Amino acid sequence: MRKRTPKNAKSGSKAFKKFWTATGHEGVFYRHNDKGAVVYGTSRVNKTGQRAWHTLSSAHLEAAKKEARQIRTSKVDKAPRSAMPTVRDYLDDRVRIAVQNGHQDQSARKTSGYNLDQILEGYRHRNAKNRKNEQGKLIKRGDGACPAHILNKHVDRVTEEDLDAWFANCFLNPFSLSATKGMWTVWKLLFALARKDSLIFAVPEWKVPTREATGREERYKLRTDGKQRALDVITTDEFFDLVEDIRKNGHKQEGISEDSANWCALLGTTGLRKGELRELRWGNVRWEDRRLVLEGRTKSNRRGAQYLPLNPDAIRVLRRMWASGHTRESYIGPSGKERVKRVHKGSRNLNDDDYVAPFLTAQDALRRSCERLRIPTQTPHGLRHFFACECVDQGIPWTVLAEWLGHTDGGRVASETYAHVRRGVSENFADGWSLGKKAQRAAC
Repeated sequence: MRKRTPKNAKSGSKAFKKFWTATGHEGVFYRHNDKGAVVYGTSRVNKTGQRAWHTLSSAHLEAAKKEARQIRTSKVDKAPRSAMPTVRDYLDDRVRIAVQNGHQDQSARKTSGYNLDQILEGYRHRNAKNRKNEQGKLIKRGDGACPAHILNKHVDRVTEEDLDAWFANCFLNPFSLSATKGMWTVWKLLFALARKDSLIFAVPEWKVPTREATGREERYKLRTDGKQRALDVITTDEFFDLVEDIRKNGHKQEGISEDSANWCALLGTTGLRKGELRELRWGNVRWEDRRLVLEGRTKSNRRGAQYLPLNPDAIRVLRRMWASGHTRESYIGPSGKERVKRVHKGSRNLNDDDYVAPFLTAQDALRRSCERLRIPTQTPHGLRHFFACECVDQGIPWTVLAEWLGHTDGGRVASETYAHVRRGVSENFADGWSLGKKAQRAAC
């Protein structure tokens, strides 16, 4: 059978499928809903010998194939429709009890319970003090609650589109990104419990769009408060102390402290984003050309490659990472999700397909080191800010800095963000400015 990728179709058209139709992929079928959108499904024979159809929560074919595989290989039958609770009832009963009896301290349980109430009831304070949402409307009690049509759905019917609708309704209406992430942890607990109770077979593949939401929140604060969040960037001496502290006081087992220090040092000497370092492989390191090849780095050129020149400090860090001989590999955990583990191959056995970073993040080691040194808490993205500020201090042109950071605006964002971070930089450049020989000629 020919494999096909289903597309949306208008009701009544030739392409519109009212009944389940094979996609050509094993166990994956599709049909169209009343609005013409594609809905995926699968079937399996339960213990009574009857064939049961299951509507998948995934809206994309690849995710639907994965979800269908999990359902068809599961040895547990799904709960009958008559026993399927709604999202509202499941949150108020099963999830609330799990939060109250969870293995957390009292403060964490209180916060999770508060986030659960925010999903059900929204904004609960009576006096909003003329606070406005992202659209400029005054906030009232009940704003930001999960839409009623989602709360009234059965637990197994929640899709990625429903989570998009929930996020759009609560974020900055009036809840901040931090509060929204707290509510998302409650949603993840709901899906985990539903899977444990055999109400669902797979969890919707959705996550909070952090990068986009951060920008929206910054613009919202700038518009409402009239000021932008100040960057608290460490100095060069603090950066060296930070890396050395991680190397000496980190986890001693199998050189984890060394790898953690190198991970932080590479971010601070290249300005890479955490996600870019996560995907970096040794084949992307061009030693002879002294540069990194970053494919699809800029939003305007996802198919092309961008080259990042390597400075001597970055090359030294990369050589230390190569000498450690560590990389990471993926495996499927007991829950069926993909996980990663740090492995040692030795520097002679590393190949182009191996990852440069032996783990996904060293943020915990970075945070603990900041606490020991009593310096402002840094994040992986904060090390990117440190690199940008160092470039400004050393007189790197804005256009070059924008290219190194992966920006495509010619330096506009970089100049607005970093021009006033370090005090005294402008004065230092003014003191060193001179007409040189022209001034001497004019004075004669």
